Amino acid sequence: MEYRQLGASGQMVSRICLGTMTFGAQVSQEEGISIVREAVEKGVNFIDTANVYTGGESEIITGKAIKGIRDKVILASKCGLPTSDSVLDRGLARSTVMRHVEDSLRRLGVDHLDLLFLHAPDPNTSLEEIVQTMGLLISSGKVLNYGVSNFSAWQVCDMVHIAKEQGGYAPIATENVYNMLSRSLDDEMVPFIEQHKLGLTVFNPLAGGLLTGKHKRGSFAAGSRLASDKGYIERYCKDSNLDALDSIIGIAAEAGVSPVALSYQWLLGKDFITSIICGVSRLEQLKENLAACEGPAVAPELLAKCDAIWDGLKGDYYNYHY
Repeated sequence: MEYRQLGASGQMVSRICLGTMTFGAQVSQEEGISIVREAVEKGVNFIDTANVYTGGESEIITGKAIKGIRDKVILASKCGLPTSDSVLDRGLARSTVMRHVEDSLRRLGVDHLDLLFLHAPDPNTSLEEIVQTMGLLISSGKVLNYGVSNFSAWQVCDMVHIAKEQGGYAPIATENVYNMLSRSLDDEMVPFIEQHKLGLTVFNPLAGGLLTGKHKRGSFAAGSRLASDKGYIERYCKDSNLDALDSIIGIAAEAGVSPVALSYQWLLGKDFITSIICGVSRLEQLKENLAACEGPAVAPELLAKCDAIWDGLKGDYYNYHY
């Protein structure tokens, strides 16, 4: 397993991060514990959960799974999305964040988070207050570092400079969707994090399962996200993506690897990516994905073909800042 420094912190995290969004839904407590233990055994030291995953059950299972091995993992959770119908249980107001962090620590059975991600921007709370709140949590020892998820580059940039002005703490990482079919980070976020030395963890490495190659046009595997999740359907089930998928499957065949292996190898070749979140619904899937990451490297010329696919998806457009 390869490890990378997480942003400007001294934390070293595995290139593969275990995502636990399925814990408590597709994944039972017993299997979740087995998945975590297998991942750690294989060198994965980075675990990602959130307070909204399966109504908090994901955190409970994750906490049970790391009992006795807490010192072997970098534990990340999130706050900011609604956890109930109450207006007091959503957003990034200081009182909400403080309460939600305490709730997460209780469910996880730990005294601190190594990394707290702000799950989404909150237009009703100023970035100044958010940065101050993160400073209070870090000073208390309940959070060691924080990052953002689904924020735009300009928002993260503002937070970096607000932290400098306040003498406070800036985010050390961002978590965003990124795969061969979804690369909107390239225009602004990637240059920004490279300039300011932020870490990047990416989710949806297989485009919600589309890049596994198991789905057919107009017929998505029963029980999969692409068959039932409206958000994933709108994100990925487009004719242009399905056309691109045919090309990716062809490149994988040329490389002599599976589409899954090609997808992970392509991501692992991006130096600006710190860690790739691998979410699974069964233990065997974890083993398959880890094997795909550890397999032989794909030839650079074939990875270049994968890069070129994005040019066709995004089209030839004039970018305002070039």
